[in-house]
Amino acid sequence: PPAPAKPSANDFASAAKPFLAKHCLGCHGGEKPKGGVALDKLDGNLGDKANRERWLAALEQVKSGAMPPEGKPRPDAKDAAALADWVNARLEAAELERRAKQGRATA
Repeated sequence: PPAPAKPSANDFASAAKPFLAKHCLGCHGGEKPKGGVALDKLDGNLGDKANRERWLAALEQVKSGAMPPEGKPRPDAKDAAALADWVNARLEAAELERRAKQGRATA
C-alpha cells in the first residue's frame, strides 16, 4: 500500500490553529493561562515529546467533553473529529520520521 501522505506545516495553520483559537485560547493563552495550561505555545511538531504530550492531553480533554467547560461554546462533532484526525496524522508522521532517522530496534 502507498505510504500515507505526510502532513505539511500548513496543516497546523489550517486544521489545528483555528480550532485552538475558537475553543481554547480564550482561557489557555496569554500571560496567565487558566490551570497553567498554555495552549498558545503549541505548534505542529509532534516529534517533540513535550509538545506531543500537550497535544495528546488537550485532545483527551476535548474528546472527554471536559473542555471547553460548561457554559462555553462546544465544538461540533465534525470539528472535534477533524482535530483528532490532524493529531493522529501528525503522530503517525512523527513516528515515521523517527524510524527513518533512528531505525528499528533489533534484538
